[in-house]
Amino acid sequence: QTQANEQTQNKNEQETQKLIFIAGPHKTGSTTLQHVGHSVSKWVPEVNWKWIDPPALKEITPSLNNTRKSTTGLLAALEGSLHNPIFARNTTAEEMLSVYREEIRNVQKQGLNMIFGTENVDLITSDYIDGDKMLDQLLTILPSPDDQNVDVNMVVSYRSPRVRHLYSWWTEVEQTVRHGESFF
Repeated sequence: QTQANEQTQNKNEQETQKLIFIAGPHKTGSTTLQHVGHSVSKWVPEVNWKWIDPPALKEITPSLNNTRKSTTGLLAALEGSLHNPIFARNTTAEEMLSVYREEIRNVQKQGLNMIFGTENVDLITSDYIDGDKMLDQLLTILPSPDDQNVDVNMVVSYRSPRVRHLYSWWTEVEQTVRHGESFF
């Protein structure tokens, strides 16, 4: 009976899918983590990982499609930056949520592990937007907490600030403002 219990436990462990969400924030090396996750899922299929990049994004955010930055559009829509130049057509936060929700369910049905993310998650902490609402909306695309077959992990990078990081951050803010976008 002990052997049967061990076999059942091993089977359950093997069937548990993983979902990793890389949650920035800016200038902490999250782009490197996104690049690795995207590259591994694209070029090493035997590892059983899929970067969440919904096919519907081809018409909504074509400049971000099939890149490690594809999740940027989701956060921009949740923030309310619907006039951002990354959008090729009008969209809504609910449409973006629906596109991601559907893709995550499809990948889950395929039995693949999932990975995606963006450093723009740090917008949730801004005083200028309703971060609680953004977070609540973002959580609706993830598998249900009751789903025992998916292990959801949030990866938050942290790096002690150095002068070069502050300069890099300042340069990004300056470029963002120059393009008429809201950084915060």
